[in-house]
Amino acid sequence: MLIPLKNIYIVGILRTMMNYKFYLACMFLALILASALASGHERQVIKIGDKKYLFTVGFLNEPTYVDDKSGLDVQVVQVSPLNALDATAEGAKPVIGLENTLKVEITAGDKKITLPLEATWKDPGAYEVVFFPTLETTYTFKLIGKINNLSVTIPFSCQPGDHEGTSNNQTTPLSDEVIRLNQLGGFGCPQPREGIQFPEHSFSDVELTKKVEDNVIQDLASQNSHYALAALIISMIALVLIMWTMVKFNALRAAHSKKPAHA
Repeated sequence: MLIPLKNIYIVGILRTMMNYKFYLACMFLALILASALASGHERQVIKIGDKKYLFTVGFLNEPTYVDDKSGLDVQVVQVSPLNALDATAEGAKPVIGLENTLKVEITAGDKKITLPLEATWKDPGAYEVVFFPTLETTYTFKLIGKINNLSVTIPFSCQPGDHEGTSNNQTTPLSDEVIRLNQLGGFGCPQPREGIQFPEHSFSDVELTKKVEDNVIQDLASQNSHYALAALIISMIALVLIMWTMVKFNALRAAHSKKPAHA
């Protein structure tokens, strides 16, 4: 049975339209992924008990520079059934009250500090921890406390250099009944201020402290060398005086022994 030419034409148009929509959908998803990876924040979908949460975490000011006022920016919502990685998607619910149940542990090198999580004014589900990063290094943050009546420890780390973000769909258990389902994006570490300072260059607090310490050490070394020289001179003078005294004493003793004895 021959298929009418008209029907073949219609089928071709439909296939072209379907391919066109498919390509558009792929481009749209690629744009979403690229945007998420370059957003300057990291997203993690965490299942805690019977609920799923989206954590969006990054620095308050990005890019972040050493010694500038910054801190951790945290947003927590119960995930949307339409898009678990979109905090603004329909159905996403901000999680409030976490300032009462969570703290943030910050680690940089061998230093560690725990700070309270504070709710952001008039922004439900948003929280922050303000601090001044003083080193150009990798900072690790841990949200520690309770969510959904379960103990949690949820880690995030900045990425040094030109970070490209991460995309990880592997299920990762974090603790009992706490499972990471998805991880996307990333945020950079504090950068040095060289090249962006104007009109004068200023040292960071760490650089300034090191220079002061180096100057103090040099001054002490210089003073010690002066003291050592002075001590050497005094010792030599004392030695000369001792020798002169001994010579005079021996001369007087010899003169006394040559005097005639009286009858």
